[in-house]
Amino acid sequence: MSAIQPIADKIRLYRSENALSQQDFATQCGISISYLSQIENETANPSLSLLEKISSVLGTTVGELATPEYR
Repeated sequence: MSAIQPIADKIRLYRSENALSQQDFATQCGISISYLSQIENETANPSLSLLEKISSVLGTTVGELATPEYR
């Protein structure tokens, strides 16, 4: 598992749960759709400030995004 995987998975999950399209979410976060796609597909590592913005838009915290789910 890559270090970004839990974050990427949760961003995708929370975005979906909030019924946000990639376009709408990227716009609210101030990033391009292609960069959002790279984050969700684990090919880009967002900065801490961007993670703070993403978590704010999703109504959660960076800590929650970074905590892996154990099943």
